[in-house]
Amino acid sequence: MMASNFLEAPSSQPSQLQLSTAAFFEDGNLTIIAQGQTFQVHQAVVSRHSTILRDLLRGPGNGYQSHQVIHIQCSGEDVGHYLNAIYDSSDEITVMPVLNMGRLLGDVCLYERAANKLIACVPTSAIAWTYMPFYKESDPSFFIDLYNCARDYDIMTILPQVLYAIGSTCSAESLAFGIPRSPTSTAYLPATAQLACLRGKEGLCRSQALLTFAWLHHRNIPAEHCRNRTDCCRARKTLSRVIFAGALPTIQALDNWAPEWTNKLCNRCELAAKNLHEAGREAVWEKLPSFFGLRPWNELKNEPDIAITEDLLRGGIISIGEIER
Repeated sequence: MMASNFLEAPSSQPSQLQLSTAAFFEDGNLTIIAQGQTFQVHQAVVSRHSTILRDLLRGPGNGYQSHQVIHIQCSGEDVGHYLNAIYDSSDEITVMPVLNMGRLLGDVCLYERAANKLIACVPTSAIAWTYMPFYKESDPSFFIDLYNCARDYDIMTILPQVLYAIGSTCSAESLAFGIPRSPTSTAYLPATAQLACLRGKEGLCRSQALLTFAWLHHRNIPAEHCRNRTDCCRARKTLSRVIFAGALPTIQALDNWAPEWTNKLCNRCELAAKNLHEAGREAVWEKLPSFFGLRPWNELKNEPDIAITEDLLRGGIISIGEIER
């Protein structure tokens, strides 16, 4: 199961003014104050990352003043996560605060680093899905949080896979009323995404019968040199009843060939069936975005809506000033 704090949301709770132990350097020449927390860092370091802060800090001749103070109207905890990510080159970052601050401060590098950590949770090809059926190993609430995070921060390339996982693991009722994360917390999917899931589930159930499980009714099975056509025909009918058992259809369009299907057909028919199954999975993968009303794979991009310095200044989100006493 995925770590519960992997998608920790940006904090909105202010704290009393205090020096941060996370990012406070004695030789720092930039003080950042955010909701009661004070950080002391280096102008040159943060300017290399943030286009917003670089624009604010550079004076005449593109030089830096001896010491400057910046107020940021957002969570001090989020700012701390962001500054830690700047100074720590390891992969241990809290994704959502870094995505939030990366987009807010024009830090494309750290934004992409956090986005790539998110993307790494999700298979990005039909072959990768073969070895990483991630949706079968995680709590359904994780996928709702993952969808909301990806949508909020413009990480579009994982939306089809995440919606597939939600549609595969959540009933219509749970989509409508949410999935509990804990006794006091529930994950909710937006109404538009709920409709996309229901639409996708219907289309996937049709396509899996025509593509992934085409071998259950394909004319090339029994194979040309089948060892026992009667037994293979009977076995195929039995497998069809097993795979599509249940009153309500379930999404299996990207499922791998299951071990329990092995040795039911003769060797030649089984090989032909496996080839058809894999070709069907590939075909479903190529069409996956369309089931949920999304653009094709080659048009899905991760393009953050980076903030503009003037807008942040005008809105009072960022300001240069003095330390509040």
